Amino acid sequence: MGVKERLERVLYTHPYFSVTEITISGYQKVGGSEIVAITGLRPGVNIWQVNPTRIEAKLNSHPWVRREVVRREFPRRVIIQIEEWEAKGIVVMEKLYYANAEGFVFKEVEPGEMANLPFITGLGNEGFVLNSRRARKRISEALTLSDLFAKSSMAVSEIRFRPEGGVIAYPVSHAVPLHMGWGDWTGKVQRLKRVWMEWQGREHLIASLDLSFRGQVVVKLSERT
Repeated sequence: MGVKERLERVLYTHPYFSVTEITISGYQKVGGSEIVAITGLRPGVNIWQVNPTRIEAKLNSHPWVRREVVRREFPRRVIIQIEEWEAKGIVVMEKLYYANAEGFVFKEVEPGEMANLPFITGLGNEGFVLNSRRARKRISEALTLSDLFAKSSMAVSEIRFRPEGGVIAYPVSHAVPLHMGWGDWTGKVQRLKRVWMEWQGREHLIASLDLSFRGQVVVKLSERT
């Protein structure tokens, strides 16, 4: 046996290089024990036999994992850093899908997994390709609007795309459709806040609000008034 072979035998068998610690950070949706199970790591494995590239590929197959870094810290420690996808909305097509702020659809919503997130509806199924540039832009714009509503304490439960263009937002607190048109979300949300203040306590009299006109808010009253 040559010197190289003897050295490799020592490195791969000596207990000094047995993994005693597996450190995992950055996870919330994926449990630490689940991560360890995916990697196949176990205490006592020889650190020279740990293949970071192969383990990263295994982790990347998990739908909640966006990025991952695996590194060996000699002599006995393996470090796993996880970055998970952050869901900002649920896209409603033939199925339900999570989307992030950039409009990227990354995972189907599983039964019992529903989160308290706004629904994005009305995108249509025929001819609409998820994660195409057009799809990501539209979903991202809708989620930007949803985020502005949330920051203004006016959370919405749904943003629906209209076939003729623009979107309608449905607030959580009041059953009043908000016809938002398209674009200038900041200005429209600011105008909406002023209108809500003027109609505070009388919101039930409003059938809908239309903010699709530049610099205006059109109030349609309920026929019950």
